[in-house]
Amino acid sequence: MNDTNLPPIPTEILLKAYRHMMQAKAMADIYEENRQITKYVHSTSRGHEAIQLATAYQLTKDDWVSP
Repeated sequence: MNDTNLPPIPTEILLKAYRHMMQAKAMADIYEENRQITKYVHSTSRGHEAIQLATAYQLTKDDWVSP
């Protein structure tokens, strides 16, 4: 049920977001396993990428972003 009267999110976008979140998790796991090699890299997969992807998907080619 959609109480906000917004159109549903297309399945294509949901699958794309899921793949990106799984890729972020896999990369974080790789970094964590190789902590001695990548001690200066901080990469966690604790749900932050969900809001980051939601924001990123709203950007257009005219937007300027400085992460």
